Amino acid sequence: MFNKNKKTRRDFRARNKSTPSKGLKYLLGIGLGLLVFAGFVMGFNSLLNDELNGPDENYCFLREDQHETAIWIDNSLNTQQSASQLRDYATTLGQAYENSPPNGRIMMFSTASDISGSLPVPIFEICRYPSSLSEMLAIGAAKKTAPYLERRAEEVEKIYNEEVEQILTDLQNSDKRAVDSPLLEQVRGISRYKGFQGSSRSFYLLTDGLNNTRLARFGTTKGDMPSFSVFSQRPDYEMNIKPRSLEG
Repeated sequence: MFNKNKKTRRDFRARNKSTPSKGLKYLLGIGLGLLVFAGFVMGFNSLLNDELNGPDENYCFLREDQHETAIWIDNSLNTQQSASQLRDYATTLGQAYENSPPNGRIMMFSTASDISGSLPVPIFEICRYPSSLSEMLAIGAAKKTAPYLERRAEEVEKIYNEEVEQILTDLQNSDKRAVDSPLLEQVRGISRYKGFQGSSRSFYLLTDGLNNTRLARFGTTKGDMPSFSVFSQRPDYEMNIKPRSLEG
């Protein structure tokens, strides 16, 4: 009898050692649930962070120190552009993208006849997408893999180049040729555009240099263009012509 009881106690200890109690199972279940919940929260926060700080519809990460590039296309060019001229335009506009730093915002303005309104409003906006991890880190954006960044940067640059191609096509379209050439007024308007007020800016003008509006007609008739010291004394210079400083 004594030996039998001793065996029973030994069997009970063995079962107790290999089978967790209900309390331990409960704690393990709670711990596992907390881990799953924590993972969900981290994933959600990551998605939320990408949503808040990630690129917008123009592939731009919103940053206060963002470089800004304005490109003005004068669709009143008087002569048909030659193939070499168009190549030069394409090269210059391509360099505008390449010279833009990572996340630099590029805005295109045009005077094509199908663009309504006297105040300049961009017809196209895009940001040069970071192409490497170091460029992403430089603007404080979320980490992405190198293949992803290379692929996305190529996609964004392709979109930009397609827009350049369309703009140069429109430049040769007589139906879109602007009647007026508001060079002075457009420069003034762009200098005051809310998206072109940063401390780091670039400005490209694709124009024949002729101004043909009510305010001034320069470059078409000899003697119509006075010296700047004389022109700046006009009563409407401060009100309608003088641009804001383009420093930076």
